[in-house]
Order: sequence, then C-alpha cells, then structure tokens
Amino acid sequence: MDARTEYLELIEKAKVAAKAYYTTGTEVMTDAEYDIITDRVEALSEEFGWTEGDILLDTVAAGQGAGGDVTHDVRMLSLAKANTVDTVNSFLSTVKGKVRLEPKLDGLAISAIYENGKLVQVATRGDGQTGEDLTKNIDVIKGLPQTISYTDRIEVRGEVFITSSDFITASKNRLAYKFAEFSRTMTVDNKPSIDELYEIASLNRTLDEKDRKSIIGRKFVKSSNSDVKRAFRPEKEVFANSRNAVAGALRNEDAGYVVPLTFACYDVLGEGSVLTDSYQERVRFIEVLGIKSALALVPGSVAKLQDVDVIAAVTAFGEARVAGLDYPTDGVVLKADSLSERKSLGEGSRSPKWAIAYKYAS
Repeated sequence: MDARTEYLELIEKAKVAAKAYYTTGTEVMTDAEYDIITDRVEALSEEFGWTEGDILLDTVAAGQGAGGDVTHDVRMLSLAKANTVDTVNSFLSTVKGKVRLEPKLDGLAISAIYENGKLVQVATRGDGQTGEDLTKNIDVIKGLPQTISYTDRIEVRGEVFITSSDFITASKNRLAYKFAEFSRTMTVDNKPSIDELYEIASLNRTLDEKDRKSIIGRKFVKSSNSDVKRAFRPEKEVFANSRNAVAGALRNEDAGYVVPLTFACYDVLGEGSVLTDSYQERVRFIEVLGIKSALALVPGSVAKLQDVDVIAAVTAFGEARVAGLDYPTDGVVLKADSLSERKSLGEGSRSPKWAIAYKYAS
C-alpha cells in the first residue's frame, strides 16, 4: 500500500471511530488504537504536506461531533494530548504561573447554565460551536444541583460520568430491565438472579463467541444458531463502557432503568464574585454552592505535590490510578490556574494553549 492510500484510509477509519464515540458513546476501537492512527496521520501530513488529516488534528471532536440547537457563548474545545513527559515539560515551560491537575474523565462533556439560582440549560459540547439540548432529560445528577444560592448568571462546564461502583449498578439495572422484557416473551422457570446474570455477562466477555453461554428456557446453555432468536445474551445487555452508559442515559429519558450519574466541573464562566482570576478559587466558590469539581477528585497527596513538583504530581496521580480510583480516567489534565494568563496564552482551532491532557500507558 502506498503512503497516500494508507493516509486516506487511516483518516476514514479514525472518522468512523470518532463519530461513533462522540455521537453515541460507542467504542469501535480503543483509545490506544485511535492514538496510533492519528499519530500516523499527523506524521504523514507533516512529511508530505497533505491537509486532509486536519479534520482529525485541528477540529473539536475530530470534526465528528454532532452540533445542535444550543449555541455556546464561548466555544467548547477539545484538549491537546501529551504522550510523553517531554511534551508535558514543553507545555509547562510556556506557563509562568501555577498549574492545576485534574483527572481526564471518561464521560460526556456538557455545559450547564444557571440563572437566578436555577439550572435552566444543559447542552453537550457537540461540534464546539453548538451542542445538543439535554435540559429536559436532566433529572438527578450527583454534583449538579437543580438550584443554587447564587443569582447571577453562571455557566459550569464539566463531565458527566459514572463512578466505578455506580457503573456496576447501572449495568445490573439495565440487565434486570432487559431480562424482564425477555421473560415476558419467553417462559423462564427457575430464573437466575441479577447477580448470576451479571456474573455470566462478565465471564462471557472473556470467552470466544462459541464458548459463551446464554439463557434459553430454564438454564444457561451454549446456544446453537437455531436458538439465537429466543436466547438471552447477558453480555449484550450490560454497558460496554462508562461513556456509552452516560450517552445512553442522557439521551434516553424513557429507558426504564436507572443509571446513576455524577458531574464534575472543569471550567467556570460567569459574572459577579465567582469570576476571580484564580481557577482554583472559582472552583472553591462553586463547590460551596453544591457543584462537584474535578479538582476535588484529585487525591490530597497529589494536590499538595502539584505546587512543589508538577511532574512528580503527574507520576503520583498515575500511581493512584493504578492503585484504584472510583471514577473512569486514563490520564491527567494540566491547566494554567490564572485566567489572565489563559487569555495571554490563547487558543488554537481545536484546543486551548493553556491546557494539555497527559495520557498514561494502557
């Protein structure tokens, strides 16, 4: 295969994956596989001066995010990535003031606007300029209250995600609902418990298709082709990942099952006393109002270390991630704390120059 053909095929593969990921939450390839493709596209773009790959490299959500009816007052951007410590150090050399660390959460980015103390609008990031209106679908999200004791207009941007423990709960809730639907059309005696169904679902995901078990009638069996239409496949009914669960829950208000959701703010735009120059101070202000923040998810030891040695803090967060955190994250976000410095550093077509996302090895 010649370089030009490879280049165009890789772009199409990445676009298909990005569209699925950003519009439905479906993962058709891993983040690592996607990064390998975009890195190769970038290398070929630089080598031959080709520009078709710009849609992946220079646009929000790789140009595949679905816009909507809500126009963002200020663009919602993606983050530039860093795969090496050298890249992180290069970024740090451009920031004169303090740098804050936050987890890179795997969920759905949203904008939430409060007016006169009430949550009046929630929208997805979409294509960065416009987003999908989710206001009517927002019911109970931990960390995103319906009312706050602040009357000036304020916009909080952040991630809706599912904690690790809630992810299991959400999958079991969906499994229970889908199995109940199946049981109404197929007689199932000696019904298995939801815990048993979840155990089979988890096991099936580790097995080849031919070895997976389904439910037909009274027991778990390896189903033949003729049984497929009347079989219940537990692994098909649990969520594939956190983002998939979040996207489904926010877009399907009549799902019939509960998906516990959590919000964490990573930016604050507004008027009045909330808009101090320090991002950390703005976050502390909105935390008092009952809005959860991404900063608060950073382990205390890492938060203290970031003011002394940012790289050491990045390493420490990675170690905490491996040890186990109750939220989905594959990296850490580094951002300038000062609002005035952010304005000075500016932004590109796809991402701000005052923030970067460092991804840990899988």
